[in-house]
Amino acid sequence: SRLEVVAVSIDDESAGFATSPYDALVRTGTRVDVPPMSTVTVVYQLQGVIDPSGYVLDVVPNGTAGVDTISATVNGPEGSRTLDRTPLVSVESFALGK
Repeated sequence: SRLEVVAVSIDDESAGFATSPYDALVRTGTRVDVPPMSTVTVVYQLQGVIDPSGYVLDVVPNGTAGVDTISATVNGPEGSRTLDRTPLVSVESFALGK
């Protein structure tokens, strides 16, 4: 993302994260252990300014047999917009423009 990750939480508990440069972007990763037959919620809080008409959020599912769900909320001066997808089975691109 071009946006700065300011916080990560796993099931409402603060979690560590690592970043690495990737072209003009920064990849952010967090180690998450998901016990069998359970659900874990990971929240990335990003901060920065985007042009919503030209911003695309790419989401990559994890490599396990479980079902991934993505919910992204973008807050701005004109309100907020939430994007939801279940199941997430392949790389998805969410255009934030209206």
